[in-house]
Amino acid sequence: VNESAIRTIFLNEGLDHIENQKDIDLMMLGLGVYLGEGSKTDRGKIALSNTDPRIIQIFIKFLTDICGYPARRIHAHVGIHSHLSIKGAEKYWSRVSGIPLKQFSKTSIQRSRAGNGERDKLPFGTFTVAVYDTPARIRLEGWIQGMYRRLFPTQHALHNVTKLRI
Repeated sequence: VNESAIRTIFLNEGLDHIENQKDIDLMMLGLGVYLGEGSKTDRGKIALSNTDPRIIQIFIKFLTDICGYPARRIHAHVGIHSHLSIKGAEKYWSRVSGIPLKQFSKTSIQRSRAGNGERDKLPFGTFTVAVYDTPARIRLEGWIQGMYRRLFPTQHALHNVTKLRI
């Protein structure tokens, strides 16, 4: 079986899954959050970065309740400006996300380019959550296609998005 056939199998599993999903509200919300804020360039990873704790919590609930990942499989990362408290940000995001600090990768520190009046709009930096799973990433694309089909059932030409980076 070649790589393309395997990808088609996982993609079709995702398409079938969305039709039979019981918690469709969380499914659709999670997919919407991912479509808007998720990373779509790495085909082996499902990841989302944001500064809003509500978006992070929704996505983690999506990963655990819909995708079926145990919390121990979810990785985290903080990106923060150099003048802010690294430990404070890590503790904040751990508390918000429920992800223990041992699952955090090393915090990235960026130099702030903002003037003094613009500083500290993001006192806890940007938080990224991720799971590493190529088949699940492909299934996620199937879910997105299934969601699109539910919303726009007559636009068949746009359903075929196999050229996406999956």
